[in-house]
Amino acid sequence: MDQSQWSVYLVRCANGSLYTGIATDVSRRLKDHQQANSKGAKYLRGKGPLCLVFQKKIGAKGLTLRVESSIKKLSKALKEALVEQDHLIDEIINEAQSDSVVSKESSSCDGEYKKMPRETLEIKCTARDSNPGPAD
Repeated sequence: MDQSQWSVYLVRCANGSLYTGIATDVSRRLKDHQQANSKGAKYLRGKGPLCLVFQKKIGAKGLTLRVESSIKKLSKALKEALVEQDHLIDEIINEAQSDSVVSKESSSCDGEYKKMPRETLEIKCTARDSNPGPAD
């Protein structure tokens, strides 16, 4: 299991737009974005100079991805408020931690999707047929 500390960050482009991303090393990732190489996000190519305007260490990758997704869904005005009032990130993190999840056991199972709180995550799976196929 990956024990890296993941962070979410926002970068301001020359045109004023905000890009949201995650990384374990934000300064290295920003350098990737600033260089014209294949490691930087395509969205940011040609949009420099880039300025890191917000970063917050979150922890686990899964939680960080949920926080990133929540930020990307915010309006530009709310993203600007987040940049100016960094305590707002705590509310986003709390919401991401308490979100419900949709689970499905595996692609080889004709699973029944079930939405439930993360604390009570259970998987309900119904077999497509009585022959599960060859074992791995």
